[in-house]
Amino acid sequence: MSLAAIGVSYKLMGMSLLSPDTLRTRMVLAGGASTFLILGVALFCLLTRRDMIEALLIISAAVFLGTIAVYATEMRSLYRTRHRKTLELNSIGSIPAFVLLALSMAALVISMPLNADDGIRAAIAYLFVFGGLGLAQLLKIVPFLTWLEAFGPLLGRRPTPRLQDLIKERRASFWLGGFYLAVISAAGSIAVNTDAGFQVSALAQLICSAGLIFELFQVRILAHVDAVAKSSPFHQPGLLIAKINSER
Repeated sequence: MSLAAIGVSYKLMGMSLLSPDTLRTRMVLAGGASTFLILGVALFCLLTRRDMIEALLIISAAVFLGTIAVYATEMRSLYRTRHRKTLELNSIGSIPAFVLLALSMAALVISMPLNADDGIRAAIAYLFVFGGLGLAQLLKIVPFLTWLEAFGPLLGRRPTPRLQDLIKERRASFWLGGFYLAVISAAGSIAVNTDAGFQVSALAQLICSAGLIFELFQVRILAHVDAVAKSSPFHQPGLLIAKINSER
């Protein structure tokens, strides 16, 4: 899932930031593929050479850390060479995800040879899994696809709303920021073995996730678009499944 989010972010961030294409996408692809290959060998060793598994896991983590380092450099380049000075929500909201992704992988590589206890490793894994990279990108992907479905056929025929008009960025940023804080708090609670702290943090994470889901549903029903923009021959997008409009 992280590799999928990384792949999507290359084009999506470049489009959002109006940045030139990066040059090392093949290095990131090769690093991700190598990581999967090494993990595949480690999985095979479960049946043959169990003594090699620990070393293979350390190597795979180190290779993926290098991949993330290249990717982070690429994203930094996109931000520095952007032509759009005002950042949109997905561009701002992705920055904590980049940081958590890099920190969690670096911590994992350090923790493995040090034989960190299971609680520390679980906390690191929690940060990695719930880092929010894909979630931040959804705040651009859903409005973009909704705009294409609803207003793409009307482009050039009449005025259409701006893409950012489809989502309340201030409200969505509150939920996204709360999600990041809840993930960090939950990981910290795992590390210090505090059940109550983890339960409260997980509940906060659930509430923020529900808030983001609500915002995305608001986008799909075009709740923030005025009635004039939705007048005939406009077609309302489907809630969960895109409707195919055969009108030319």
